Amino acid sequence: IYNIADSMIAGKFAGEDALAAVGASYPITVIFMAFAVGMNLGTSVIVSRLFGAGDRKGVRRAVTTAFVASGALTLFGCMACRSMMLWIRTPEDILADGELYLKIYVFGLLFLMLYNVCTGICTALGDSKTPLYFLLGSSAGNIFSSEPAPDCHSAAPLSQGESAVPSR
Repeated sequence: IYNIADSMIAGKFAGEDALAAVGASYPITVIFMAFAVGMNLGTSVIVSRLFGAGDRKGVRRAVTTAFVASGALTLFGCMACRSMMLWIRTPEDILADGELYLKIYVFGLLFLMLYNVCTGICTALGDSKTPLYFLLGSSAGNIFSSEPAPDCHSAAPLSQGESAVPSR
């Protein structure tokens, strides 16, 4: 939903190049999302198993490992944005805007990963309502904060990425 909302706003207010820049980063954001979902599922399975066995130290270790892995993936993403955009053969005329949007997206990735890890932990401990409420709130926040201010149209990829970070 985040990328769809960003694409709609970029296309409506900033034109073809901004929409292309947001769209060019989409395959990379999907890979990061897959990692986030995998962290959610993996953490949930491991934490529920350890919690059920009464291994509190193991739970702490699993949660710490998941948080460290989230930080490491975010750090990798920050350092490799340009390389990833080049690997997918992003056209030169939108490379800079696509890279900028991806950098801002990757900055927000840490929060996305932490949300997914925390969701896995809550679910493992039997609480599925709290993650749902946070997801609904962050999705609504992203959609309603995505419309750029009138003087921001020239920097659409930047404003789209910046508006999405708080909701993640």
